[in-house]
Amino acid sequence: AVWRDGGAVAVPADAPAYVQYTSGTTGPPKGAVHRHADPVAYCQAMAGQALRMTPDDVVLSVAKACFPYGLGNTVLFPLYTGAAAVLWPDPPSVTGIVEQARRHRPTLLFTAPAYYARLVADGEPSTFASLRAAGSAGEPLPPALADRAEEFLGCPVLDGLGMTETGHTFISNTIARRRRGTVGVVLDPYEISVHTPYGKAFVGERGVLHVRG
Repeated sequence: AVWRDGGAVAVPADAPAYVQYTSGTTGPPKGAVHRHADPVAYCQAMAGQALRMTPDDVVLSVAKACFPYGLGNTVLFPLYTGAAAVLWPDPPSVTGIVEQARRHRPTLLFTAPAYYARLVADGEPSTFASLRAAGSAGEPLPPALADRAEEFLGCPVLDGLGMTETGHTFISNTIARRRRGTVGVVLDPYEISVHTPYGKAFVGERGVLHVRG
């Protein structure tokens, strides 16, 4: 629903809701139009299936809400599940992450591999004792770094893959199912296939990833 003249007005699930702009990774930069139903799909996929979020969770996301990753982590996932979110306006830094973790005792942490490397190098493990899981995205997570981060944080670090066009993560390791050195499993309701110039790729063959939400 949308608000108009003081009241809520029902809109179709496929009505445009918001636009996010791509960086050009998947082609020329463009505005990806998301429908009203889209956040429900990726909240069910990542917050529900992968993370099993509950109202008891407290989310700390290094990615800010102006980015698709941060918007889901900080705003939409907590709204969907009833969880709490840490809102901090400062530019991301290791010092800031440590300060917010000490103050708010998050159960879920979201950031990129580069920050996990910096936390392992400069942080203090006891600061993150409240975590039950951590999400990683934005760049490849080397298995050796994942091992160090998991030992440091004392919780699983779940690598995943998303893009602006899908709104958030569509492939991820999950609380229930994870494998070192992979980006995980396809989250429902998304479908993927890999294509070469000659058609669908065979197992083990390189190609271009196609995703349908």
